[in-house]
Amino acid sequence: MNSLKHILLLSIILLSISSCGHELGGPSREGELSVDIDFEKEGRELSNTFGPAWEYSIAISFKDKEGNDLVSPLAEEQWDSNPDASHWAGYINPDRLHLDVIYSNPPDWFDNTTYTHKASPEMIPDEHVKYCTASQYGQSDSPWYVVHGEATYINTWGEEVRDLTLKITCPTIFGDNEIHEFATCWEEGDERRGEEWLAKCTKLVFEGQDYIPEKKIIVKHFENFGEEWDTIIVDYLITIVLDK
Repeated sequence: MNSLKHILLLSIILLSISSCGHELGGPSREGELSVDIDFEKEGRELSNTFGPAWEYSIAISFKDKEGNDLVSPLAEEQWDSNPDASHWAGYINPDRLHLDVIYSNPPDWFDNTTYTHKASPEMIPDEHVKYCTASQYGQSDSPWYVVHGEATYINTWGEEVRDLTLKITCPTIFGDNEIHEFATCWEEGDERRGEEWLAKCTKLVFEGQDYIPEKKIIVKHFENFGEEWDTIIVDYLITIVLDK
């Protein structure tokens, strides 16, 4: 008799949980958990806890005085799929190119400090490892670009566009272990991608010289779970010739 009571009580509890779950976006079908997140698609809004975001994407190619591509050695290694590289496969190896990003006018709660250089992986917490990719933008005769994207969420950072200072340490490109600073200036862009607002890079300053970026718009087509959509990617391309 007690066993029967326990079974009935358990059934009531499970029924209550199931009812609450449906009200809160819980299990919608047997064996599935429905999460109230709409993934980004063209013409739809991205619903997440961070809210709208300003997106900043910049691509820099580096050459020496003879025109040699200084990024290509990094690009060759980024696709390395051996187990030891699994933590950065698909990205430029952060042991060879270390990047810190400093924001103008960050919120009071944000730690805007930077490290002097990356001496070893153990010395830099993960949150201060900014990853880059290398891209030729689909053209085999194009130079390789170091590509990096950032985001500042409007719910926590406000609606103001930030300027970004990129601090790069990369012996492959620069031939030393020094920090090289790139001041990038941004303003509100014209493109939107769901709740992502794509900021416009107006200028990069490196060693006292101004560089005006070329705007690159790419529309990528995606197919997933029987649905198709296009999404806009906007990068700002800059070529820098180093005196080496």
